[in-house]
Amino acid sequence: MQSGGSIRLTHPTELPAKFLPLRFVIVILLLWLVPLPFTQPEQRRGWEADTLMASGRIDEALHFMSAHAPGDFPPHFDARPRNWTGQNLPDILDVMARVAAIPPADWVREIYLSKFENEIMGIWSRRIAFSQLVPILEAIPEGPEIASKFVSTYGLRDEQAANAGEREYAQRLGALADGAAPRK
Repeated sequence: MQSGGSIRLTHPTELPAKFLPLRFVIVILLLWLVPLPFTQPEQRRGWEADTLMASGRIDEALHFMSAHAPGDFPPHFDARPRNWTGQNLPDILDVMARVAAIPPADWVREIYLSKFENEIMGIWSRRIAFSQLVPILEAIPEGPEIASKFVSTYGLRDEQAANAGEREYAQRLGALADGAAPRK
């Protein structure tokens, strides 16, 4: 079978014995491909929700997450947007507008309410136009409380409300903040 240091096969499909372990490994790997789509359902759900949000399909993502319990997702699932990682799409204001309109399951709503409050109150908070902020605050039950915290922290930013449209929203924000119930 061997002549002059080269391997000569007697039959084209016959492999030397040293290739048997390699064939075994390949067969085992191929067999693992069959159950792979059915493993780690929590990770798949987290990926699906993340993909829907990243592609801007906010309503679908909220419905998808609401159709499941929190335990159906990975233990440390952090839904988009994740501004601290640079994965800031979709914008939290767009998500909160949909949360106010739909509304999703309580656990999903709590996640986005927390992200929203962190975004507008956070140290890295960007300058959010009152015309974007106020309609969301007016549409959610926690709006007066968040407005009160926002105004007590940042004031009404008169310089931002230089145009008439923003002034109107600044007045609405102030009124909303004044109507807030005190925190317990």
